[in-house]
Amino acid sequence: MDQEPHYYNAVPVTEFSNNEEQQGDYEQQISLIDAYNILQSDRVNDKEQLVDAILKVVGFSFGDDEEEMATTARMLKKHKILELPEVGADASWLVKGLNETEVEVLKDAIKSDIHEFSMVPNLTDENFAAQSSGVAMKYKLLGLEQLAVIKERYFVQGLRERLKLFANILGVKGKAVDMSDVIITLTRNLPENEVTIQELVTLRDFASDETLLSQIPFIEEPTEEIKRVKVQLEEKLKRTQREFGYPIDPPEDVTGDEDEE
Repeated sequence: MDQEPHYYNAVPVTEFSNNEEQQGDYEQQISLIDAYNILQSDRVNDKEQLVDAILKVVGFSFGDDEEEMATTARMLKKHKILELPEVGADASWLVKGLNETEVEVLKDAIKSDIHEFSMVPNLTDENFAAQSSGVAMKYKLLGLEQLAVIKERYFVQGLRERLKLFANILGVKGKAVDMSDVIITLTRNLPENEVTIQELVTLRDFASDETLLSQIPFIEEPTEEIKRVKVQLEEKLKRTQREFGYPIDPPEDVTGDEDEE
């Protein structure tokens, strides 16, 4: 095996842990997931077995020999009619009794446990987002948010290790870089309450524009945004002045010396 030196000064492999146990989110719920799959599979199997059910007859026979019974069965399948010869005779299908209500309750219970124990809400639940504001939605996602904080911490640790490898390579090239100055920012993709953002406008008399703009998620640099808004307003003013024929630039202040008497 050939070996080639590298200049990372460390193993050039970065490990990103998911949690303290280094497990996937689904692994601790495998037993519940298997139970859910088995339950759904059994329901499908029961429906298939219902098609292949056995016909039970009481008080009469389809024939005296196998050939006569086969002929009667074919006629029954063709005409879909069965005539019972005596009063006490009966015919019915031998099927396993299915209580769909109990099965559905068990299915919902297992499904709810999977979401509860994994701290991941059921986003398809009708009651999840029914008339909920952004703040109320955050409370419903509190468990998921705590889980995301743990993942974020481990992910940032992995990014720090990768930055150290980059710094080692740059150091070999004579470029010393302090990666501790790098700020890693991760943004949550959570629903925001637009009404709250609109209400920020009513606070302009009580807080600076920079402070209010910093509360809006999609504005990353409030100071630069204020400068861009100022430039935009100036350009709009100049355009309006040109349309109405007003001078764009102020007249020069020309003052002459008074004649001495």
